[in-house]
Amino acid sequence: MPIDAVALRFLLIWSVFLSGSALTLFVIGRVSKRRLVSRLMTWIPIFVLLFGAIFAGRWGFFVLIVALFFLCHWELARLAAQSGLLRHVFALVLALPWLALMQFHHVPAGVFLSLLLFSGLLVYLALFLKQRHQWRIVPFAMMLGVGFSFWILLGRTGGFRLVLFVFSVTAFNDMMAFFFGMMWGGRRPFPRLSPNKTSAGYLGGCLSAVMAAHVFRFAVPELGPAGVTLAGILLAVAGSLGDLLASKIKRIHAVKDFGSMMGVMGGVFDRCDSLLPSAWVFAILFLYFL
Repeated sequence: MPIDAVALRFLLIWSVFLSGSALTLFVIGRVSKRRLVSRLMTWIPIFVLLFGAIFAGRWGFFVLIVALFFLCHWELARLAAQSGLLRHVFALVLALPWLALMQFHHVPAGVFLSLLLFSGLLVYLALFLKQRHQWRIVPFAMMLGVGFSFWILLGRTGGFRLVLFVFSVTAFNDMMAFFFGMMWGGRRPFPRLSPNKTSAGYLGGCLSAVMAAHVFRFAVPELGPAGVTLAGILLAVAGSLGDLLASKIKRIHAVKDFGSMMGVMGGVFDRCDSLLPSAWVFAILFLYFL
């Protein structure tokens, strides 16, 4: 199926979902839950940018990814202002080549997996070792560069249909986890790291991600029912882990949000945190196992 037809189907489904959700919240009297409405509405400009970039082609999508990288890096750099100019430059030197590499070259499987392990180790050391905190901006920047580069890889591999699939399933997990957590609450598995996250939210988000994966299955005809279900579960888990990683970074710097560019929902990185691990998890699943 041509990417234009795939994108239009995604756009139609998302339009029906968002308008139906807003109407339902109004009818059942939950419109007073302003954070729920805000959570839904903040995805609208993201959809507009994503679909606009996809219809603009390979270079339009690359420009969008690079712009998101710089916005997220800027928000992280503000938290690490004490790191100094040299460390910020060094961080960009390590992070930016991965975006160009995925755009212009085929990455062998060995490099692909080694890159993930190395960047993961750096982030772990930055988060859990208290010494040399002024260098944390370096692994954080590399985390961004590697994470966003895999979105470029998905775009090159599947002609953007994989991008739309991973983005949609991850976004459904994020929104529905927020909805179920606010409506039903439940036990809080991470009271210190992320006190607002509840067991009902995680379970509802995971089930919603699996349902979304089957709704958008037309974008991944290579996957059977079992593969689509597995993809939904893994994307939900990866998105949740990305959100927890972002919460850890915010706790280290004693801030509630990374910024205010997205209004009441925080900064750009607050919306991208779950998307970064989702891309490489699906890339591994799709390219090397399925």
